[in-house]
Amino acid sequence: MTTTPRATTAPLPTAAIILCAASALLHAALTATGAADPVRMPTLPSGFAGSAAALTTALLLRPRVATGGGALLAASGTMMLAGSLLALPHTLMMTIVKVANLITDGSGSFEVEPAWLPTVTHCTTALAALALCAHLLRLLRMRRGTCWRCGRTTSHPPTPPIGRLRALAAAAIIAALPYGGLKLAWSLGLPLGLTGTAFEHAGLASPGFGDTVALTLVSVAACGAMAIPARSPVVRLPTATIGLIGSLMLVPVGLFSLGTMVATSLGLFPIDESEIAAWAFILVYACFAIWGVSLAALTNFYWHGTRPSCSVHGTGTEDADPPQPTRPSTVRP
Repeated sequence: MTTTPRATTAPLPTAAIILCAASALLHAALTATGAADPVRMPTLPSGFAGSAAALTTALLLRPRVATGGGALLAASGTMMLAGSLLALPHTLMMTIVKVANLITDGSGSFEVEPAWLPTVTHCTTALAALALCAHLLRLLRMRRGTCWRCGRTTSHPPTPPIGRLRALAAAAIIAALPYGGLKLAWSLGLPLGLTGTAFEHAGLASPGFGDTVALTLVSVAACGAMAIPARSPVVRLPTATIGLIGSLMLVPVGLFSLGTMVATSLGLFPIDESEIAAWAFILVYACFAIWGVSLAALTNFYWHGTRPSCSVHGTGTEDADPPQPTRPSTVRP
């Protein structure tokens, strides 16, 4: 038996409006100051991305989304995200490595100092894109006649797809091991896959070495929790957050690197083997793509498969089977 949700309209996307407006302002600041990412990636120029963020904000402020408005929102949001998507992996990694370096105070083969204005801009834009996706998903659910909050027609918790979760978790864990193994080897002074001497003084406390091994272990632990799957609210939100951040770090760079490897195989440009062997490059970035896609799919299925009862539907008691009529007694008084 299905129930009708109490609310028939989704709330105003306040978070998406604030974050998109903030993204527009930050992109304007980037354009005005000329601040650049430490590692240049093929992203949309800040002027175009900021204009798209401003347009998205204006579209979200409309009281009602007209026919085709969802597609226009999606298009402007995609342009907004195009200014940050490929810069996100390095941005997030440098931020995490910087925080870890403040704790370990280790030295390494490169300096760790994020460009803070681009970092804040890219992170804010990513949050804005996520909030926009949530809003568009709500609109789609309302058009389908399902609950705008959970997308279901019943308030009962769904049944997690255990087999799918375990297969995706296994794929993500297996793909993470070569990268973690190479970084651990380099941290311990083993020149596995190295052709130069740039990493010979690196150790576990060096930025980009022991900390990335720890990040790999965190990802493996999160994949294990999602494979169980852990439904406790104390575990569910942090685990899904780790999966989301990991996906944002891995999927863009993994897919971009696959395209680069295809171009390399066609002879368009060679791989620089002055410090790292070509086979190590190919192995790591191929694993990034598999790891990232598997982790993203795992996080999605885990988040939706472990949802609790939906409060918009009610307490959930409406979905219980109706009481069966009892047969009248045949015993006479």
